[in-house]
Amino acid sequence: MPPKPYAALVIDTPSRNAILERFPARYPRIVAHHLTILYGTHDPAVLFTPDTVDIIGHCSDNTGIEALLCRVNGHLFRDDGHPWHITLSINPDLEAPDFLKPYELRITDPQLANNAPAKYAPAMSNPLLRRGLNPDYPDIAIDYIEHPLKIAVRPEIIVPKNMVPRQDTTKQPPCPD
Repeated sequence: MPPKPYAALVIDTPSRNAILERFPARYPRIVAHHLTILYGTHDPAVLFTPDTVDIIGHCSDNTGIEALLCRVNGHLFRDDGHPWHITLSINPDLEAPDFLKPYELRITDPQLANNAPAKYAPAMSNPLLRRGLNPDYPDIAIDYIEHPLKIAVRPEIIVPKNMVPRQDTTKQPPCPD
């Protein structure tokens, strides 16, 4: 599946440093960059500046991914129903278990639909946390922290580096002299 732009709350540098000090990364690729507001959008209208962002828990599958559960303005879930979170770190060299393949990828990527192996990726944080929040799956647990960590963020539309920017069709060509 090709990368898409997304609206996010990007973590500022002092907050990122505080996160990594409090939650040392377990896996080789450290992410700790943002909280997604909405995936697959260029629309700046979905951006907002929250009053509070608190990290309230840590979750890992103990093999290749870990994420931090967050509250934004007191809410645990985004408008799209996914939990607010930060992907902390992943091991991109290992194959992830099938339950971590995001549903959206399973229906759009033929390889994943056929249960082909997939490497750990940041998009797997949503299924990880959903499983951790569901008491029917005791194999994944969220370790809630006693004193939530407050962090600072800024809203931003992120366009992945390997994505071709969309053409702006609202601009008119310059008028000839």
